[in-house]
Amino acid sequence: MPQTSRPSQADLSSSPGNSPPNASSLSAAATSPPAASSLHPLTAHFVDNCPRITYYDRTFAGPQDLDNVDMVLTAIDDVDVSRQICALCRERKIPVNRPPPDHDLHERPQPKLANIIRKKIEASIPEHAGEAIERVGELRAKLKERAPGVGGDVSKRRMRWMIDVCSSWGMDELAMLDDQMIGRLLDEGWEKHKVPKLEEVGGARKTVSVPSPSLFFQPHSVSLQA
Repeated sequence: MPQTSRPSQADLSSSPGNSPPNASSLSAAATSPPAASSLHPLTAHFVDNCPRITYYDRTFAGPQDLDNVDMVLTAIDDVDVSRQICALCRERKIPVNRPPPDHDLHERPQPKLANIIRKKIEASIPEHAGEAIERVGELRAKLKERAPGVGGDVSKRRMRWMIDVCSSWGMDELAMLDDQMIGRLLDEGWEKHKVPKLEEVGGARKTVSVPSPSLFFQPHSVSLQA
């Protein structure tokens, strides 16, 4: 990618010798010279056909290239020049965006790392988390219908009670809530200023059957001889 007077910010440039337009005048016509052959074909098409873009096929000329510029994006191969442009923009309070040092715009290893992190996070999420979030949302909506109001003591009490419910019940228990259980939870819990157990609102904990120890251990007799 060639270095230009305003790297990767062609729409903020103007014809040589004139001040570049500000962000409010980008619709004004500007003369665009033919695009350099080193440009990507799609970029060259925009440069050649968009009257709002002025392209300079040269390197960054210095601080004067930033006069009356509202925003800068650098995407050049010369890291030192990119740093210089960034520093000059910050001195002038011009918003600037540039790739990290030694960043190759054509290689993106980050998505692979992000995918690994995402899988680890997904593996740590409890099995019934999605259902639990939906049921808690329904419980909260029913509670607001029963105790409406924004701010004040009622809002604080609703928040405190919901926190207590979510802290006292397990994720799988919250996921088991249905309309009838939500109603009983509000009757037996909210109205009585307490957090009832799952069984008190008609729920039943899932039991895991454990095989008889005899399946694992078969006793046998041992004879001892004197």
